[in-house]
This record gives sequence, C-alpha cells and structure tokens, in this order.
Amino acid sequence: MRLGRFKFVHVKSAEMQRMRSILGVRKLIVRKLVGTESEIRGMLHSFTLRVGPISRGNFAGRVCHLTEDADVVIQELAIRLLAVRD
Repeated sequence: MRLGRFKFVHVKSAEMQRMRSILGVRKLIVRKLVGTESEIRGMLHSFTLRVGPISRGNFAGRVCHLTEDADVVIQELAIRLLAVRD
C-alpha cells in the first residue's frame, strides 16, 4: 500500500542520453584496445620478446619488428591480434 512517499527522479533529456551512450561505447572500445595490447605484450613476453614503453602509433611496427625472427606461429598470432586491435 502506498502512503504518498515517492522519490523525485530527474529525467534526462534525449541529448544527454545520446551523449551518455557515446561515452559508454567509447569507454568500452578503449578498454578492449588496452586489453588487446596487454594480451599481445603478454604473449610476446612469454617468448622473451619485450615491447617496452612505446606510443600507440608505433606499437604495431614494434610488434612486427620483434616477431620478424620469431616462430611462424608467433608471427601469425601477432598479426591476427594486431588486426583485431585495428
């Protein structure tokens, strides 16, 4: 049974809902990008290949350079993960 007590809820405008959706999707994409880069770093680290601190723009080139002399399977995995990252 209701006693007339209720909580006021602020209704957001359609523009703010769109903005919130955009920010949520951006946050998801950034998390996935960082996760993929960490996965690549971890895979290479297990084969004593260290990427080291590097900018996002040079990351793919550095990974390709490290895997040039590596096993074919490692090269293929790195290429596939870089494709997912891009």
